[in-house]
Amino acid sequence: MSSPSAEHGHVGSIGWLLAGINIEDSQDLVREAIHQLPADPTAIQNADAMAKQLALQSKVQKHQDEADSFMDGFDILEHSRPMKPMDDGGLLASPDGGIGPLDAEE
Repeated sequence: MSSPSAEHGHVGSIGWLLAGINIEDSQDLVREAIHQLPADPTAIQNADAMAKQLALQSKVQKHQDEADSFMDGFDILEHSRPMKPMDDGGLLASPDGGIGPLDAEE
């Protein structure tokens, strides 16, 4: 089976990165095609847009699946998850308008 990276003579992580860049380019093209749809698209136009989105989704999923071979144990989606909020009262402004811990150093 041929991977997108192998088709262009690149293998390994470099090929995987190039495939990711190509996916980003495809995302831009799909986004532009959808923005160019009329306000009331026909059923054929809607079906075409949906087919493009599904094909792109398939490419993204395949790319994420291929990441496992390069990033063993590393969660590539970790950066997109919201961080837990950190409540640090020391970073809040004090009643006199300054920031407590920093003002204490002066």
